Amino acid sequence: MSVYVSDYPRSWVSRDIYDLFDREAGVVDRVDMKEKYSFVIFKDQSSADDAVNRLNDHDTGRSRLRVEISKGDNRKKKDQPITSNIVFVVNFDKENTTERDIERFFEDFHVQSVEMWRGGKGIRNKNYCFVTLRDENCAKGAIEVLDGKYLGDRQVTVEPRSGHAPRRRSSRDRTERRDSRDREYRRQNRGYHKK
Repeated sequence: MSVYVSDYPRSWVSRDIYDLFDREAGVVDRVDMKEKYSFVIFKDQSSADDAVNRLNDHDTGRSRLRVEISKGDNRKKKDQPITSNIVFVVNFDKENTTERDIERFFEDFHVQSVEMWRGGKGIRNKNYCFVTLRDENCAKGAIEVLDGKYLGDRQVTVEPRSGHAPRRRSSRDRTERRDSRDREYRRQNRGYHKK
């Protein structure tokens, strides 16, 4: 069972939330920290209920916590059968985590590649990625060992991939697209330039 938590100080990291909820409400399984809110996952329903009763409107010194039972499906994807050597990784610090950090985090599981989602101009705009490992056994081991571990100050989730990982575009793909656009532009604008 999980609870939704918001309105905590911006300086808090997942360890701060974990410690407060573990101390006040019972055994915390993990904290999935997003940018402006978190989910605290408990091992049982009574701990989640205690968290809501004890910590909703809790004064943090800077704000008052909002804590409520989360809406949605609490089934874990990691219980799905492993049918791929690609794992989905979420909840790392998108500002400070590099592909190399992810590679080091998974180094015992034979990393083949890391694909981080990037926005325009190469800026990481999401805190998730896909990691391709040597085989399905490595993926299963990584999920069992690394799910819930800390990468920096964030407790990360490692799950089986669902759907398809993005295809990494090579520099050759980008060059071919750019060359094609340039040829098309020159073709369309032939004869329109003053000499």
